[in-house]
Amino acid sequence: DIGAGCTEVMIWRQFQPVHSAVLKLGGEMVSSDIAIVLKTPRPFAEMLKCQHGSVRQSMVRSAEVLLPSTGHRDARSISSREIVDIMAARYEEIFDILEHELHRVGLRHLFDNGIVLTGGASLTPGLAEMAEEHFQVPARVAKPDVVIGMPEHIQHDPGMMVSFGMVKLDYAPLEDHVWASPVKSGILARVKEFFSRF
Repeated sequence: DIGAGCTEVMIWRQFQPVHSAVLKLGGEMVSSDIAIVLKTPRPFAEMLKCQHGSVRQSMVRSAEVLLPSTGHRDARSISSREIVDIMAARYEEIFDILEHELHRVGLRHLFDNGIVLTGGASLTPGLAEMAEEHFQVPARVAKPDVVIGMPEHIQHDPGMMVSFGMVKLDYAPLEDHVWASPVKSGILARVKEFFSRF
């Protein structure tokens, strides 16, 4: 789960979690890298990442991107390749650190079955392909199941996987799960009860 401030990892074996870790690197670092290297304001760097970002040169939407004037610096055009290079370098670092962690705990071999990416940063074009090449295993981006009544723009957002998963687990608990509880009436009551635990 590659989020804004960190990357959370869960290793599964035979449908059971066997190891978890948190890496203090995430999508925010990518935006900061873009801002620093291109000498552009942080909010605009975030926009560049979301609208023009990729880790594959073949997936860029335009050859050049216009950077606006920022006080003492005139507006200028840059090659989209620069954004790709910056983003790819940071995600390679995240994958390197993850691989080091897996070797440290002796679980690198469990990655042979594949990787499922989630979190907002997993929407980065080409990231699953980069993960496949880096770890030499199948990789894909997970998306939440459709939840009737939710706004369309978040229905298939990998960044919502954890939130949807927690609500779904409370709404339809697994019989052998530690959170299994008697069936309650109404989804709102279940959501309210779930968050009251925190």
